[in-house]
Amino acid sequence: MLWLFYHLAKYPHMQKKVQDEMDSVLGTNRDLTETPTYEQIKDLIYLKMMMNETMRMFPPIIRLV
Repeated sequence: MLWLFYHLAKYPHMQKKVQDEMDSVLGTNRDLTETPTYEQIKDLIYLKMMMNETMRMFPPIIRLV
């Protein structure tokens, strides 16, 4: 997750796309105490792509070779 946050901070245009997607799926005026539903989280496609790409670039398992 640290690498994901790093890349979102380093590339503001990607951060803007993730924020726009979250605003469109979760709503801009929602109560922050509400927990997002599974269906809403499943619809965050760009965020999922960012997470998968970060995991590909920086796998959590230390390489032994």
